[in-house]
Amino acid sequence: MPKRKLKDPFAQLQDIDQRARKSAELFSGDEYAIQQTQAGIGFRLNDMNMVAPLAEIAEIIGLPQLSRVPGAAKWIVGVTSLRGRLVPVVDTQAFIGMDPTPVLGHSRIFVVGYQDMLVGFLVNGVSGLAHYRDEDLKMEMPVTDKAIAPYLRGAFLRNNRHWGIISLRTLMQNPRFYQVAA
Repeated sequence: MPKRKLKDPFAQLQDIDQRARKSAELFSGDEYAIQQTQAGIGFRLNDMNMVAPLAEIAEIIGLPQLSRVPGAAKWIVGVTSLRGRLVPVVDTQAFIGMDPTPVLGHSRIFVVGYQDMLVGFLVNGVSGLAHYRDEDLKMEMPVTDKAIAPYLRGAFLRNNRHWGIISLRTLMQNPRFYQVAA
């Protein structure tokens, strides 16, 4: 059996580095440029297409058993227990100042964590995962309801449809969010 000559580990790393740099030179043109993309969950607010950043959503659940909260603001739908933890559920549209979200079979709850709190946001269905490039972002979106404007973080156009990017954590930072008594 022939004896293999073992290289110094540092020399092996240098060799790997040199080969990687040579390979990288082959793919250095614009056609191989890495594009920065973001991901979010698509849904509707009234007649507007929206995307909530994926990083903000802990999970998406179907409409659970809710307990009403007497004396709570109209936008508080109720509370539910999620794996032993009480989670308030907010009607996203009603909180923003729009017509209440109709509760239908395709309604969903986006569970969002912020600081040490979990909150459920009622949305009228989910349209799926949406990817968008940073270069596609625009700061304006045609909105039919001006109440949403403070919560928009940008917009993009996909298949001739505008999609607004809304931060649900920004809703949670609104001082009115903590004034839950009716």
